[in-house]
Amino acid sequence: MDRGKERNAEVSVEYEAAWLRELPPDVRSDVIDVLTALVADVPRRIRHTEYPRIPLMRVSVCTAGDRPRVEVLRPVDLQGGYWDEFSRWIVGSAAKLLSDRRCGILSYGTSVHDLGPKWAAYALGGPARRDRAVIVHVRHECGVGKVISLPVLFRNPVWARMRFHPAVHTLLANAREPGEG
Repeated sequence: MDRGKERNAEVSVEYEAAWLRELPPDVRSDVIDVLTALVADVPRRIRHTEYPRIPLMRVSVCTAGDRPRVEVLRPVDLQGGYWDEFSRWIVGSAAKLLSDRRCGILSYGTSVHDLGPKWAAYALGGPARRDRAVIVHVRHECGVGKVISLPVLFRNPVWARMRFHPAVHTLLANAREPGEG
């Protein structure tokens, strides 16, 4: 990753850290729990191919003290959104899918707009795109909600293995206390 992209990823994560620090302690704890579960689970769920895709996932906590539950969703599970524009569709679906949870996130990769198989992209003259970040819709029962972006890296340019940017791990390690980040 070149230095400009590296700096953009760090700035993005610093912005999310500032938002986390502003949350009340119990809400911050719930949000960090589901984000930590997501960061731990996403790399295990990706098939390590030339163009891996981050799956559509829901991570949620139903009651205080529960362990986060991770579920891989299919596009047909996204109901209640608006089909005319993906961003409106996903926001409406996130609200519906997370409405009965104490805290939850709906996440997907940046290449989610590339619908269809990878071979179709090659047939149309270009390679399929790799995900550059995990887009996360955060919702908490107290009314807190935000869309955040967690940057990802790939270890091998040919046979890609995804990992989160080191700043994401630093964010989660330092975010428990309001004065840190």
